[in-house]
Amino acid sequence: MAAPRKKLWHESKYLRKRAAFLLDDVDLIPTDVSFRVGKGQNAVLIHGHKIFYALVSPVFQAMLFGSLDEQKSIVIPDVTSEAFQCPKTYAYSDSFAPVWADNVMDGRVEKIHDKLTHAILL
Repeated sequence: MAAPRKKLWHESKYLRKRAAFLLDDVDLIPTDVSFRVGKGQNAVLIHGHKIFYALVSPVFQAMLFGSLDEQKSIVIPDVTSEAFQCPKTYAYSDSFAPVWADNVMDGRVEKIHDKLTHAILL
């Protein structure tokens, strides 16, 4: 008897579950935007899909499709790659990135929130 067929990522009933696969493998569907987050040697290039970011933020929508339409690569120097994972995770999975005890204890979560609010939402 043949083993049951493994369900493919795009066969999920829910869009958020299908999109969440792209968090781990953005190459499943070619990306159309990149964010350079961080400064200098610490800068990291994060690839993504414009539509997911635009769906969760009017600022991303304006940056990517509207009157603030920018280049294919968007520079966000005041946010670390770790901090950018929060809006990225939310955009693709409709959930928030995990908050670890050490982040809360040393105040990093509050700092990350402040930086994201300033750099992305203003």
